[in-house]
Amino acid sequence: MGADTGMPTPSGPEPLPGDDGIWRTLAIVALKALHTFIYFFESLCVFAVLYGAIRNRIHKWTVAAIVVIVLEGVVLFFNQMQCPLRIWTERLGAARGSVTDLFLPRWLADRIFQIYTPLFLIGCLGVVWRKLRS
Repeated sequence: MGADTGMPTPSGPEPLPGDDGIWRTLAIVALKALHTFIYFFESLCVFAVLYGAIRNRIHKWTVAAIVVIVLEGVVLFFNQMQCPLRIWTERLGAARGSVTDLFLPRWLADRIFQIYTPLFLIGCLGVVWRKLRS
């Protein structure tokens, strides 16, 4: 809260009730864990699309995987390419940086989009190609 106005200061989030640091730390860890789970789920989706294209096993789960990744892209697009979970984690006080919100090695976290975007696009092109041929 601002010192004389009673309003929240623009520099940081409002403290959590009874905030002695433990609740904030637990919230940061929970958000990081959730974001890491989402990362692994979306990685599975990318590889499911790629597998479906390579093995010509395209079914409703392949389409669902494509939809999940496209929805992630829409969320990122409307948040200036920043994941909302990352933003919330940083507002809680986590250090700024590309791995602040994921339990991943820094070299992987720094290259997620460079690795997964081409794999996803190749998988999507393969799915379209397979569907056009059948």
